[in-house]
Amino acid sequence: RASDAVGEVEMISRDTARYGSVFYGRMEVPGNPLQINSIFVMTGTVKFTGPDNMDVVYTIKVYPVNVPGLPNADGDGDGFPDPGAQQIEIPGVLPIQGVDHAKRVTLR
Repeated sequence: RASDAVGEVEMISRDTARYGSVFYGRMEVPGNPLQINSIFVMTGTVKFTGPDNMDVVYTIKVYPVNVPGLPNADGDGDGFPDPGAQQIEIPGVLPIQGVDHAKRVTLR
């Protein structure tokens, strides 16, 4: 189960923003529900192409935390990958990269 994400967005031009966020993969462990086992780092840009439209370019990197057989990417326990930490790489799968075309909708 993934946690909620936290991050920031910064306008870098009149119609484009850069963003970054972090969230966590969690698994239930007997006696310790929802133990973190991975850190997801999402970065990219959002280009506003119209009043209600945008193109989102993103990369999601996944780092292991306390996964048997893989180096712990968060040795200092601060919730972020340590400098030099290796992301999990699976050709064609990880990192996740893409472009989404989004449209704002009114929810009320």
